[in-house]
Amino acid sequence: MKKFFLAVTVLMAVAFIAGPSYALIGVEDPVQGNAFRVPFIVGLAGGVDTAVIYQETSGNAAIFGTALPANPQRGVLSWIIWTQASVHVGDGTRIFTRGDVDAMSIRDLIANFVGPAGQAALEIDLDGDGVNDHYSGYLTATETSTAIGNVPLNNLLAMVQFIDLNNGQAAGTLATMYELATVGLGYNINQVSVTSTAGTMWTRNFDDSVYAAGFSWEVMSPNAYVWSYWRERGVAAAPNLAVAPELFRYATFIRFTPRWYLHNATGQSYVMIYKSLNHATGTVNVRFWDNDEFALSGVIQLPRELNIINMRLVLPVAMMAAYPAAGWVDIRNPDILGAQLTWPAGTPGPQSLPGTPQWDEIEWTCWVWNIANSTTASLNWSALWVDKEIRTQ
Repeated sequence: MKKFFLAVTVLMAVAFIAGPSYALIGVEDPVQGNAFRVPFIVGLAGGVDTAVIYQETSGNAAIFGTALPANPQRGVLSWIIWTQASVHVGDGTRIFTRGDVDAMSIRDLIANFVGPAGQAALEIDLDGDGVNDHYSGYLTATETSTAIGNVPLNNLLAMVQFIDLNNGQAAGTLATMYELATVGLGYNINQVSVTSTAGTMWTRNFDDSVYAAGFSWEVMSPNAYVWSYWRERGVAAAPNLAVAPELFRYATFIRFTPRWYLHNATGQSYVMIYKSLNHATGTVNVRFWDNDEFALSGVIQLPRELNIINMRLVLPVAMMAAYPAAGWVDIRNPDILGAQLTWPAGTPGPQSLPGTPQWDEIEWTCWVWNIANSTTASLNWSALWVDKEIRTQ
């Protein structure tokens, strides 16, 4: 554990160099938020662990912790561990103070707060050999100081790191930060809502105490981004199709272009895609590219809310004939053949029409994790980042 937090400390010094920047509702951006989401991968028998680090950034004693007589002023972080299919298997809270930085080991959270049945539900077969070898899912966390009388704030920055001490590798990226965005404060319903399996607009609710205080959060859906896109250009509302069809703009697709890289026969490349709905069938037609601009089509499966794609298991064999091998994948919805993810069988869907296209009104985030294994230190590395594109016209 001492080594784990030493590694976290070193990486934090690098990760938090990037300060806050301009925020755009509906996309992942490096700004303070009130809640966040991160994926995790944890080896069953040692190996990789996932660290989650968050930082309180308000810097203003007049607005943080003012409901508390205690000194120093403190806040509450409420976290939940979810399976890939979004089953809640564990939760807890952490106390932090103004200006604090706190780190959590997902391995420790699973060991201490998730029961045997929940741990079994988190197990996955990452390498495709038929034997479960890792825990995987995602964690959501919310600044729930409203539970002790504080005012809801966008005062947290957070990041996720995949750390493998035994192999001398670590990679991190910023968490998906959710800013407070409430219709009553001028945000459009599409900027704060996703569509539920019942086919109704559902305002994102990370925590009841914050929601009860009259606040909600932005969502990472194509619809949310389109509204933000038009508002950034000075248009109060997206043009109305019935009034001005020649000016109407909408999300034409959501797209990911993850870069895959296999340094040698032991290198690994993973693409993780989160979407806020499980699908009974999640087949997506994609196009694989290599560095010589040679392309082959194929398919990937996205049935769960969090999906991990092991590129070695889906790439055409011809693209892995020699090392290093590298390229990228064109993943979009509607996909390259025009097919779209639709509402799962057995659920009403919008206007009670099961099977209708459904992708622009749910959340999406993609992470890419490339690992180059080598006995040469300079060639032994890993990298983690977020990838996303939303076409608006």
